[in-house]
Amino acid sequence: LLQKPYLNQVVISPHVYPPSVTGASSNYSGPGLWNRLSASFGYLTQQGYCTGTGACKVFPVAIGEFGSRFTESRDIESMRDIAAYLNNTGAAADGKHQAIPHWFYWSWNANSGDTGGIVTDNWRDIIWQKVDYLTTIGLRPWYSGPVQPQT
Repeated sequence: LLQKPYLNQVVISPHVYPPSVTGASSNYSGPGLWNRLSASFGYLTQQGYCTGTGACKVFPVAIGEFGSRFTESRDIESMRDIAAYLNNTGAAADGKHQAIPHWFYWSWNANSGDTGGIVTDNWRDIIWQKVDYLTTIGLRPWYSGPVQPQT
């Protein structure tokens, strides 16, 4: 990978889901989750992808998909700890990864079978619990204050 001409166009984009989607019965929260995330992709935010010769490249990491219906207690616990990991705060600040502020939430649309959407089945009403969760990891909705245009 480090020898490819598209080296500077690579983004690491893992999917991270709670137990209702993955079927996990352990390591879906707390240190077990954080260790699993650091071992699978989190370390790439710090040490990067390395060859055997010592050359390393730190690629940007953007969580490609994550989401939940936020109805099961295990999911709520897992999503809370995923947020701590992404923010690299509290006990999730394991020294093995940097904060990951880039992500794509799954999904907006209501017909996502395992996570549901940010909108309800009528495709009009917003599930504010999900929006509130996303504000803990960097979402800044229009109603939270003025948006300054970028130049």
